[in-house]
Amino acid sequence: MSAHDAPGSRRHPYPGASPFQTADAAVFFGRAEESRELTRSWSRFPLTVLSGDTGSGKTSLLQAGVLPGLPHARVGRVGRFIGGPVAALPPGHNPWTLSLLTTLAPLEPVGVLAGMSLTDYVTRLLRRQPGPLLVAVDQFEEFFLGGPYRAQFREPFVDELVDALDSHPELRLLLVVRESRRDDLGHYGALVGRAEWLTIGPLGAEAALDAIRRPAEGTARRFTSEAAAQLLDVLGGDAVEPVVLQIVCQWLWARLPPTLQLIRPEHVFRLADSGNALAYFLSGVLAEVGGAFGQDPASLHAWAVAAFADGHSVKQGTAETAGMSNPIVHALEDRHLLRSVLGDGIRLLHDDFRSALTRLQSIAPPGTRAGVGSAVTALTAGDLDGAEEQAFNALEVAEATSVAEIHTLLGDIQIERARAVQAILSEADSPSDRAHQEETVRQHLDKALSWYRLALQCHADLGDSAAAGRMLSAIGQVMAQMGELSSAVRKFEEAKSLLPRDLALRTELARALWLTDHRSRAMTELDSVLRDEGDQLTALRARGEFNAEQGRAEAAMRDLRRVSSRTWPATRAARALALATLEQLGPAEAEREVDAIVAEGPTNGPALLYAARVETLSGDCDKAAELARQAIAATEPPLSPRQKESARRLLDQGHDR
Repeated sequence: MSAHDAPGSRRHPYPGASPFQTADAAVFFGRAEESRELTRSWSRFPLTVLSGDTGSGKTSLLQAGVLPGLPHARVGRVGRFIGGPVAALPPGHNPWTLSLLTTLAPLEPVGVLAGMSLTDYVTRLLRRQPGPLLVAVDQFEEFFLGGPYRAQFREPFVDELVDALDSHPELRLLLVVRESRRDDLGHYGALVGRAEWLTIGPLGAEAALDAIRRPAEGTARRFTSEAAAQLLDVLGGDAVEPVVLQIVCQWLWARLPPTLQLIRPEHVFRLADSGNALAYFLSGVLAEVGGAFGQDPASLHAWAVAAFADGHSVKQGTAETAGMSNPIVHALEDRHLLRSVLGDGIRLLHDDFRSALTRLQSIAPPGTRAGVGSAVTALTAGDLDGAEEQAFNALEVAEATSVAEIHTLLGDIQIERARAVQAILSEADSPSDRAHQEETVRQHLDKALSWYRLALQCHADLGDSAAAGRMLSAIGQVMAQMGELSSAVRKFEEAKSLLPRDLALRTELARALWLTDHRSRAMTELDSVLRDEGDQLTALRARGEFNAEQGRAEAAMRDLRRVSSRTWPATRAARALALATLEQLGPAEAEREVDAIVAEGPTNGPALLYAARVETLSGDCDKAAELARQAIAATEPPLSPRQKESARRLLDQGHDR
């Protein structure tokens, strides 16, 4: 322990550009008023939105200023990548919801969480712990990234947030988002129209002085009031960017003599060189991002100087900004080199970065090797070409233990390519265009299978049975999507032999058995899952749908009353079918439900078939026939052979009239 560290203190009381964490509460100063205001708002109102520019300290305020006083609050993210193989997850899940739930409940099996809506999750938490439930979603700007596949789930995810708030008055939701995304978030009026909105900006002079002086009080050092005031002048006086303050203070702290206890103005004058501090920081950012994305840091530096050194902002394009791919631009903003400004584009985070960039002579060696991490970053942002390039780069230098991970990632990229095409299938101008797009989807799925099989062999060679089981499950899901249902059943059964306690996998096996007309075995599997865990939502949902399809309406409702149906079109349609069968769904309500089902699942074969049967029970055979026709053409998921026979009978009944 060095002379300037008190027992139990962190070595550097200034974290630099990294956000403060909950454990850093003892050295977090300058936001006392904002901490009180945010705590009050989050605890009191159903929805609070905290906004601020990049580098304003939103995450630090939440983590170190608020959470220490709210130990039972939960914090999640919506932009987290769910580790592959992504195809092993139950089809139809909302990726935003799953990302949030996996960060809120990191110890829960991902397959179980994939079967939950946000309302399901909140209901379960409140059953275990009654009372106000505080949930925060940090870095909510991630919600506006991603490709066309994720984009189609944005509105349903917002609907889930609204439903959870409406269903549970005990829920207190906090969204933390960059100010530049205020207008994007404002498009969801049903959600943000009820929000209490707080905004944070730069630190004022008194707050900045607190942030300079008081962290040192936990060490053997302290600032004289004159030294603190001089450092405040170096930082800009009345409006100080928190991230710049932390960078310069960290720089100064690291250069003070080890035995120094009293920091005087002369020490600030000689050692608090903000230009060098910022240049050093920028060189590290450029090296880190360049290394992560396989870019020459010097080239990144030249691009930044050309694009931003004149102090003007640059308009962000769809895929590139000033000739640089947006995932790299986003990474530079995440690391506080750049800032997006509402209505003004992208610019340097601080004006002093202009001179720091131009005086930068050398750049530190890359701190991160290009490879899997950068591929995952690009994949999450929707840059599939960049993700694939980085994954291949990583494969060239990978050790044997990493090859399976990269093969899996390459398979995941092909799955995302297939999903991106599926997301625009409905926009096809002609049947031939649609047929071409469907063939493109199949080609991507074939390539995904090839990569997954290579990963499976690697896992088998390494003796990793659990990973092999997950890979077999992914292969089974892809085969089911391609219509190879018997082969899918075999893969699921192989996976089950390796992962016998994986309830989500066993539920998917039951679905595949049902679709291959092994209905008794399917129900037996689901009964077994629910004996092992009575509130397994995906199994309850599946059994309820199957019972409704077979006309066992009372049995269906016993399961469907226990699950949320809003997020799952087939479940909602099965519930409507069961209620119609029991004569508990009036004509007006039946019409509303069918319209909602068609809107939520326009390409969901089983949902459209169940909706057609609701119309038949309501006496509208013409509408039933039209829905049956749509069900036969549906692909996400398609009907099983037996279900297609049922749909054709409804179609024929409509033609006979």
